[in-house]
Amino acid sequence: MNEFILPDGDYLDDHLDFIPENKVIYKTLTGCGATHLELNSNRNSILIEPYIPVIKGKASSKVFPVHGGVHATKVVEHFQKYKGNFKFVSTPEGHKTIKEAAATCGVDLYKDFFLLVDECEKLIQDVNFRPKIISVMEDFFKYDNRSFISATPIQPSDPRFTDYGFRNYYIVPELKRDIKLHLRITNNLGTSIIDHFKHNRNNRHIIFLNSTERIASVIKLMKIENEAQVFCAVDSAEKLNIAGIANAQEDFDAERMMKYNFFTSRFFTAFDMILKYKPSVLIVSDVKKISHSAVDPSTDVIQIIGRARNGVTDITHITNIDPGLKSKNETEVREYLNGVQFAYQTFKNFRDTTNMMGAFDVLNDALKLSAFTDYISEDGESINHFMIDREVHINRIRGYYNSSENLLNAYRFTKRFLCCVRIEEYNLEDKTIDKLQQGISEKEVMQVICEALEEHFQAVKGVYFLSPDYTLYHIIQTHNRIYKYYNALGIARIRELGYRPDLIQREYEGLAETSGIKYFQMLASLKHIFRRVKRANAAKIHKILKFYFNKYNITSLRPTVQQLQKWFNMYRTTAGYDGNVEIKIWVIESPKF
Repeated sequence: MNEFILPDGDYLDDHLDFIPENKVIYKTLTGCGATHLELNSNRNSILIEPYIPVIKGKASSKVFPVHGGVHATKVVEHFQKYKGNFKFVSTPEGHKTIKEAAATCGVDLYKDFFLLVDECEKLIQDVNFRPKIISVMEDFFKYDNRSFISATPIQPSDPRFTDYGFRNYYIVPELKRDIKLHLRITNNLGTSIIDHFKHNRNNRHIIFLNSTERIASVIKLMKIENEAQVFCAVDSAEKLNIAGIANAQEDFDAERMMKYNFFTSRFFTAFDMILKYKPSVLIVSDVKKISHSAVDPSTDVIQIIGRARNGVTDITHITNIDPGLKSKNETEVREYLNGVQFAYQTFKNFRDTTNMMGAFDVLNDALKLSAFTDYISEDGESINHFMIDREVHINRIRGYYNSSENLLNAYRFTKRFLCCVRIEEYNLEDKTIDKLQQGISEKEVMQVICEALEEHFQAVKGVYFLSPDYTLYHIIQTHNRIYKYYNALGIARIRELGYRPDLIQREYEGLAETSGIKYFQMLASLKHIFRRVKRANAAKIHKILKFYFNKYNITSLRPTVQQLQKWFNMYRTTAGYDGNVEIKIWVIESPKF
């Protein structure tokens, strides 16, 4: 039996003792008590959750949380001291920590534990920018008992689900209720957002917008800095603070909520918001400028609406449309990737079977540049099906947002929404007069962080200038990229570059290249080649340098005579005449390095 009808008003633990095993579970409803059932079941369990706020919300004296900063020694202590069924709630990356601790304690996870991957669609949706999110799949099929679960799963194409006999399992509500949603499609987001709040008098709003920059710009546009609270990642909170928005933090706290409460994507899924009131829900997408703010009606929107566990008063989605968005259907995506894979495999076969000098290096470089490398797992051999599924998924989302009709059809296709649609055409479009200016300046963030680091390192010994909430360790952890820039280039050079992130990154990458092993291998190759090539014109020098820069992936240098002069003693001379035209060449002598 692969379907369970849940009586209206009941929870799963009213009828089930365990979550079904070896299934992809479509629980249909958010808040039906699936994770509660498993955390209170009579067996050892590991629940994999996508985001830390969810994990912190489920942690208790009986449920041990595992995420970044929780070391295996702490998990070992829990194994040794706790009596009763073990219940772990962990990020996908944290599973490795549990496995390490279990090995130390002689615990057989694969036989003695049930593994549940909750909100399983996130393994597909987030894998491109968070590759380690699928690390748990290295062990998932080793468990005797395991399942995927979500109210909004995306069916995985990984063939192992079929190989191991997985079946889909549906939890169907006895009484189906349509979700009433106002869909406002606009050519001027700023005007539509202001109009929404002008006519919505609810005292409490929860706003879901997957862009810290856009959150800042909405807050500044409406001049609600003193009435707004933002819940986001810690580095995003600090950027908002720098931009003059003080109420921003990583951990959710209902007591800190204000009239306008903004949430980034780490709070879209699984997170339980227990409130004493019913808020108004606003979802904002700006697909023209911030593509990742697009939400999927069949996954993201359903999940967002389920966050307020005690219900909401109304739901609105305000978005613009971009007819220029290009998309492919699933068949087209898979056919294209099959072609890319064929080319990749052809190069790989040539590389692995060649015995010609130099051919291996050239073919290996070609493989590295192949688009299909993004779809290869870390082992370098197997296909990363989650990345392929994401490509299918992201193309589908792009297709929704290239016309009003497509987006409305996407909502209709879910068979979950009762949509009231409003198309808003203003004389001044977003592209003509963008009222939503960039809310956070990356240049300003660069300046504040670098100057804070300089102030700390130049402080008199024994004097500590950074505030307790802005410690050196904290900066290095949350702004590691900026710290690397500061450490490598120094404050004087960063100031000379005007704190501009693009110029700073370019100079940093160039410095990294010229201090790396490939740089010195490239110099050794040039030394060897110019022992034989003693005389060359500018065109030939350019060709030689370009070849070796490409071979060693040196991107920050230009293949010019002037660059070669930095490495070799050389002079220009006359090689002869072409009619009355003097032919000039360069004589390359000993290397300077």
